[in-house]
Order: sequence, then structure tokens, then C-alpha cells
Amino acid sequence: KSTVTTKDGAVLHLTYYPSAAGKNAPVVILLHGKGGNRLVWQAGSGQYQGFAPAMQANEFAVVNVDLRLHGENLAGEATAKSKNTNLTARDHQAMVAMDMEAVKRFIFE
Repeated sequence: KSTVTTKDGAVLHLTYYPSAAGKNAPVVILLHGKGGNRLVWQAGSGQYQGFAPAMQANEFAVVNVDLRLHGENLAGEATAKSKNTNLTARDHQAMVAMDMEAVKRFIFE
């Protein structure tokens, strides 16, 4: 489990599964849906349980990320947003642009 910080200061929680193939391994970024979190891809967590470890077993490096205002990234947010009921267009744009840029930086580092 790690965290990354976006350009606008949001701290995102993620889980990284390194590949046995090392630095040249293909990387898979697994994203959740609205109101979800990164745990849907981990062992024992529902419909997609075990998907991230299975990808790792096939020599992929895997990153599961809680996008802003989801999962563990809710601490300190306004109640309406923390329940994902009032996400704005700006929030969605930041998820696509800034959140994914921070994840990309994490992968290359």
C-alpha cells in the first residue's frame, strides 16, 4: 500500500503489485467505478476478487488506485462529496487528468 500526491495536492491511496519480470513488465492500472474503491480487485473482495493477484501471477505489475473522493481518499472531505453524491465536472476532470498523471509518475519512479 502506498500513496501518491497529485499536482493539486490530493493524496491518493493505491496498492502496487510488483511483477517478477522486473522493470520491463507490462503494467495494468485497475480503476473502480463511481462510489467504489481499489479493494474490488484484491483477494476476497467480491465480484472481481483476486483479479489483481492473478494478473501479478501472470507477470504483470498491477496498480489499484482509489481515485479522489473514493475509498481511503475520503478523509477530511465534505459529507456530500464523501458519499459520492455531489461529484462535480471538475472532480471528474481531476480524476482523469491529475489522478492518472500521479499514478503514471508512480509507475515510472
